[in-house]
Amino acid sequence: MARPHVSESIVQLRRWVTAAAALVVVCLGARLVTFGFVHYTGVRQTVLRSGEVDGTLRVVDGAGKAAPAAVAKRAGLRGGAVQGGAVNETGVEVNRVQSAGDLRLAWVTRMSGAAGIVGACGLALCTLLGAVVAGGASVQGVERATKSAVWAWLVMFLCLPWETWGSLFPVPGAFAPYEVMTGWDQNVEIGLAGSLGLHMRYVMLPLALLVGTLLVAWWFHTGVERGVILTTMSEMDEAIEREMANIRKRGVTGGAAGTGRAITALNRTIADGSPTVAPITLDVPASLMRGDGDGRRPI
Repeated sequence: MARPHVSESIVQLRRWVTAAAALVVVCLGARLVTFGFVHYTGVRQTVLRSGEVDGTLRVVDGAGKAAPAAVAKRAGLRGGAVQGGAVNETGVEVNRVQSAGDLRLAWVTRMSGAAGIVGACGLALCTLLGAVVAGGASVQGVERATKSAVWAWLVMFLCLPWETWGSLFPVPGAFAPYEVMTGWDQNVEIGLAGSLGLHMRYVMLPLALLVGTLLVAWWFHTGVERGVILTTMSEMDEAIEREMANIRKRGVTGGAAGTGRAITALNRTIADGSPTVAPITLDVPASLMRGDGDGRRPI
């Protein structure tokens, strides 16, 4: 049976678990979105094109020898801008630089990474405390709370960027810095790394952790549900409806065990220290009793 102080503790921990899980889910979603922009779009870089150079382009070859572009083309001198085997006489310059979108993506990645690490650590601590409280109070369903705590610590371990903190744990965390993400993406573009590993780390791992976080929150809520005292009529009605649905599903062949389970929803609303109902006694007048005291009714 639920106890008031245990119920209040579980309610508080359940709220914190919900908030931490929501924070982790949002941050993982933000990490997926930023990776999509980094890998599948060119928003990180912009191309700067200069105008045509006025005057004749002079190509320098050797120690201080200078010649006009037309002369250099006939003489076959090296240097100058070559396009298709011909010297470019216009002198067009093309540069790729970081855009403002790259700065925004870096800011979103850093903020989501910091918030996600805090949320993952908070989720692991709150689920562990919830499992300890539920186990100490012998709450029915504590095995689910324990499962949620174990998986929450695994989620936290995979979220932390271990490889950026040292070479002791070469584990690619889901909230790795932005520079690591862009560096790996550039290695894939130039062929130094495979695309499969990139997608496993920045797509499959965040998706798996997102689903795992939702499961942790669900396991914790269902595991500590029996330790919460119902305080509103809507909660009581919902609990009674669930019990009645279970009774209709099982039938009425449960005997005393089925009867005891059917009234569980009502018993949860009563604390251990609540007063019990005194038995009703009936005083029989002495005039209705026979003198011999055998308790039989008079004729």
